[in-house]
Amino acid sequence: MSQRFFYPFRVLYRSIDVKSDVPQILISVPKRKFKKAVDRNLIKRRTREAYRLTKPQFIGLDLNKLPDIMGFIYIGTDIESFDVIQKKMHQIFTAFTKNENLKNEI
Repeated sequence: MSQRFFYPFRVLYRSIDVKSDVPQILISVPKRKFKKAVDRNLIKRRTREAYRLTKPQFIGLDLNKLPDIMGFIYIGTDIESFDVIQKKMHQIFTAFTKNENLKNEI
């Protein structure tokens, strides 16, 4: 399992033999940093929505460059706005589709 950092996310990724149309994702927000479930759920909702809106721009074009399993672990200390999370999600997808060496790291 390989990882890259895009603050406020740590992205873990892996490719497997079985191909699917869309990568499987995991979103995790640590209880240690955000004690209230309301805050953790807010961050997860924002992350899922940013992923949902960003995914169609890249899936059709560069499916072979994306890993099959992706984990997004929130490492920020503050609750970021949706705009910041969406920009980072776009940056993450751009990095994975442009850098072909990522597939070879796995």
